[in-house]
Amino acid sequence: DGTIVANLSYDDVEHPEPVFHGDTIRAQSTVTDKRETSDGERGVVMMHVEVFKAEEGGDTGDDGDEDDETLVCSFDRTVLSLKADE
Repeated sequence: DGTIVANLSYDDVEHPEPVFHGDTIRAQSTVTDKRETSDGERGVVMMHVEVFKAEEGGDTGDDGDEDDETLVCSFDRTVLSLKADE
């Protein structure tokens, strides 16, 4: 919703499996760290991102059944973010 101002880095990018046209994918981000910028105006947020594709006949829905999914990409991402209202 417009809170990310800039991508600062992508690190440790891995593509363990291919993705093809027509595949259904979903991404899951987990915040691993955060800090204020030196001027205190914005935040720097570090996150680990995993991308999964649905196996044939499966889905990537929120039903908690990850058995139908394969990890196709993972990476660590650092972004510059607007600070949340306090």
